[in-house]
Amino acid sequence: MSTTSYIFTESEGTSYKGISVHFEGQLTGVGAMLLANYKDAQKVANLVELGEIMSLGANLEPCEAVSRFGCGALIKDAFHALSKPEKTRLKDDYFSSKYTIAYHRDGGENLKTINYKNALALMTDLKYKNDGMTNVYLFQNKKWFYLDLNEYKWCELAPKLEDGERKELA
Repeated sequence: MSTTSYIFTESEGTSYKGISVHFEGQLTGVGAMLLANYKDAQKVANLVELGEIMSLGANLEPCEAVSRFGCGALIKDAFHALSKPEKTRLKDDYFSSKYTIAYHRDGGENLKTINYKNALALMTDLKYKNDGMTNVYLFQNKKWFYLDLNEYKWCELAPKLEDGERKELA
C-alpha cells in the first residue's frame, strides 16, 4: 500500500524545493531513512533533483534490476525471461532498501518537483492540501524536521524517532 509523503529542502535562500515519495512515507519508513542516510545538504539536494520518487533507499542510485529494466522492472517480460536464481538475486537487491527509484530517471516520466517562494507559501499550501499524505519532511540547518499534522507545526525528527518510533523498526 502506498503512503505518500513529501521531502523539502531550502534552495536559493528563502525558497523551498521538494518532491513526493510514493511508498513508505511514515516516520519509520521515509523518516528513518532520511535521518540515517541523508545528513549532507548536497546529498539531500541531489535527492530532490531526482524529482518525484517511487521509493527512497539509502543510496540515490537505482538497483541493478531498475538499471536494466526500468521503473517497473519486476513486471517486465525481459525480467521474467531470466533464470530463477537471477530473478531471486535481482528481487532481493530490489527490496533491500539500499536504492532509490525515481520516476523521471528510471521510468522516463517528466521531471516533477514542487517549488515554493517562501516558508509561508509552503505552510499555507500544506495546511489546505489533503491528498492522503502522511508526512512532510524538511531538511533545514543540517537537521530533519517533520510537519506534525495534528498541531500543524514543524518538529525535529531525531527526537521523535529516538522516543519510540525507531523501536518499531527492530
